[in-house]
Amino acid sequence: MVQGKKGRISLLLCRMYFLLFYSEEIRMSEPILVLSHNAALSGLIARTLRWREVYSTILPVSTPLSALRERSVRGVILAGDTPEDTLLDEIDPEILKSGLPVLALGSAAPLLCRWHGGSFRPWEKTETSSAITFSDIPLFREIASGDRMLHHYAALSMADGLVPIAEADGSVVGFCHETLPHFGIQYPIERHDPDGALLLTNFALEICGAKADWNMDTIIDLALDEIRQDASADGKILCAVSGGVDSTVCARLVSLAAGARLRCILVDNGMFHEGEPELIQREFLENLGISLERIDAQEEFLEANLTQNAYYGDGGYAGESCPKSIKHVVKDQETFDGIFAEAWIDIDFEKEMLVLCFFTCYYMGRPYEINKISVDNQALEIKVKSVRPKGCFAYPSIPDASTPMQRCFAVKMDKLDIEETEFSISD
Repeated sequence: MVQGKKGRISLLLCRMYFLLFYSEEIRMSEPILVLSHNAALSGLIARTLRWREVYSTILPVSTPLSALRERSVRGVILAGDTPEDTLLDEIDPEILKSGLPVLALGSAAPLLCRWHGGSFRPWEKTETSSAITFSDIPLFREIASGDRMLHHYAALSMADGLVPIAEADGSVVGFCHETLPHFGIQYPIERHDPDGALLLTNFALEICGAKADWNMDTIIDLALDEIRQDASADGKILCAVSGGVDSTVCARLVSLAAGARLRCILVDNGMFHEGEPELIQREFLENLGISLERIDAQEEFLEANLTQNAYYGDGGYAGESCPKSIKHVVKDQETFDGIFAEAWIDIDFEKEMLVLCFFTCYYMGRPYEINKISVDNQALEIKVKSVRPKGCFAYPSIPDASTPMQRCFAVKMDKLDIEETEFSISD
């Protein structure tokens, strides 16, 4: 194992990829939950908290309180972006009665005010900034009063138990509850706004008591604990890798959890670039401290690709005795039964024959059609052309495709006494 700074995932790409994608699978407890109809807004709020190392997650608006209990949610952010938002009409009312801290933002703030018995005036759309004053409470810590662009807001009327905490041009735009940890503020969360980020962080840390521990070290430690719990206490641990980010991250984590018990293998299926398996082996050893064993299975994979992965006609599949040649003429039932696993085509071999034209397709989903069939001097010629959809002028190429698909055209025709067949494909 690599020691020192390389005792963690040393490749920056692996660290970033794991943080963005795998950490969702390693569920951290006590998240801040975001509920909103606006996917972009909820994503912005969750990302803002995560960049400040506070774990936040997004769930559907209709998520019941029981699901929040299962996740040990620390607090809930309700985010509305339009006056027409019906957010509070759709969430589980038990969430608001549970005692969980709630922060209602934007148009959700007046709705929460009304839920507590207050009211609000018709929405006002603003074209200029408004002078906002904030109360001296933990939610607004280090946020200075001043001009802000609210876009639209509704003046709030407080009910018993509600306390104003923010005003804009003399109108109440924010409140809190005297006994419940409920807060509402018509403050827009926008990208690159430090005050908006601070507002979210204050709610998470000061109000909800969440921890700013959503970082790479914590996530890796959780992953290692899960690996040690799932893996047996002795014996080898097998990890198959491809050289891609997914399996590389997995291999590195297992190596940190299990050390010398890890056995990493790379199956060479014959579809790598020249010298790529050796490059992967070298990178694993030099950068990750992992000895990677290469298994040469090129012949097995290529044989399987030719004999099993071919599609025929309208869904028939090749059997084990699929012909290897690019052209094959079937003139009798016995040969037909030996090629196909099921009789998917109706053919009378007394009068007809079947011509199979095989080719390898690197363009998944590209349609083809027979362009020409001709017979000249006992020579059969078949030409196939790819079909270009209307309005499409170029097909996307897949130069790095690792799993080419063997395809076949089956041409049923009158039985002919032919000696040669010629098959060609064009774009």
